[in-house]
Amino acid sequence: MTDTNRTLAQEFYSQFQATRTTLTNRLETAKSTPSSDVVQSLSQEIAQLRKGLVDNTSLLPPYDRRQCEAQMAGLEGMLDQIRTTSTSKPKFAFKRKPASKPNPPPTAGPSTSATTPSVPARPLPSTYLTLSSKSHEHLTLESLPSLVEPSNTPQSDLTIADLDHCVVDLCTPKKPVEPAALGMTFTALHIRDIRDTILLLPSIKGSVLLHNATRCIIAVGCHQFRMHTSNDVDVYLSIPSNPIIEHCARIAFASYPTHLSILTGLPSHPHAMIVKDFSHIRPTPSPNWVAMSGDRRIQDWADVISYSRTNVDLTLEKYIPKSAET
Repeated sequence: MTDTNRTLAQEFYSQFQATRTTLTNRLETAKSTPSSDVVQSLSQEIAQLRKGLVDNTSLLPPYDRRQCEAQMAGLEGMLDQIRTTSTSKPKFAFKRKPASKPNPPPTAGPSTSATTPSVPARPLPSTYLTLSSKSHEHLTLESLPSLVEPSNTPQSDLTIADLDHCVVDLCTPKKPVEPAALGMTFTALHIRDIRDTILLLPSIKGSVLLHNATRCIIAVGCHQFRMHTSNDVDVYLSIPSNPIIEHCARIAFASYPTHLSILTGLPSHPHAMIVKDFSHIRPTPSPNWVAMSGDRRIQDWADVISYSRTNVDLTLEKYIPKSAET
């Protein structure tokens, strides 16, 4: 680690710990008097802290990285508990409200004012979603937590983490709908610690940042793509800029599949893929990535989608890169 990176790492770690302490205290206070406004504010600030951690992970020493990840998970767990409490409490308040009036007007009948309080308060849409800690599962849009109606769904950051032998399909919902009706717009995507997994992803409005992927297939559209400390990964991209890799090996790139483009409405970017390898800053070609050959590319994406719904493990065995020599 260079002196500059060491200084940046120390500065980020100090800032992270200070912010974490503040958020922990606020979460503890919110436990006693949770409200939708407080939960939304905490959710946004925790999401920003998570984004900062993902962006600076490569700077941190392994011990500090593990410690920050554990502390981050603790904050997110506390937030989930408070969110559950804040969305369940209004139901009890509404049940007690009619009993507080001893002499209701006899002509009330089925009036609008009498029925309005009986509608439970709708939980605020999350602006930060996480799909994590899954193994040997087929995961879809319906697997995302707190997914609400498309008309009320905000733009959201998405984190996909700690997956082992999974197929994640966020392009084709269980119910047939038009691509535009999917509603969920992802502003940024953070991926970390995934193994033997296929990710079929729609357009990401901003950037994709990936750490620690091994033997995976990733199809995604985005404006920027950065991959760190990964190996044996096939990447299918729709991107207007040049992807970046660092500390990676045996990465293959190809354009985003036409079949998924039809499902997601993604534009194609047929320009030649020029990958920047920050671990190979030399005039010679990088040995860490290749343009994916035609015989290596998946030809039948409809088969991947349909087959994975019934048998995840056999789908992975059939399509995942087998070894470093493929």
